[in-house]
Amino acid sequence: MTLGCLLPYRRLGIGTVMFLHVLNYAENDGNFDSIFLHVQINNGVALEFYKKFDFEIIGTQKNYYKCIESPDAFVLEKAVAYEKSSTHAQSCGRLEKKDKKR
Repeated sequence: MTLGCLLPYRRLGIGTVMFLHVLNYAENDGNFDSIFLHVQINNGVALEFYKKFDFEIIGTQKNYYKCIESPDAFVLEKAVAYEKSSTHAQSCGRLEKKDKKR
């Protein structure tokens, strides 16, 4: 999946709203332990954007991008916390949070 915001609409909070929608979906779904994403190593703006959502750099992938200069990418991860009320968890058969697998 690719998520982006056109240049004229950046710095207006639109990207934040879109990204929060994705994060909320993952947190409420209950089937996600982590979210991973790639950021071009020279894209400091994107890196800071994701860091404000508690993503952490966990590695670098060489030659990730094929058609752009600076083809290397940072790999970022954020653990997803699945938190629902106990009533909802019982109705879904989920009584505890998923164990984080690494």
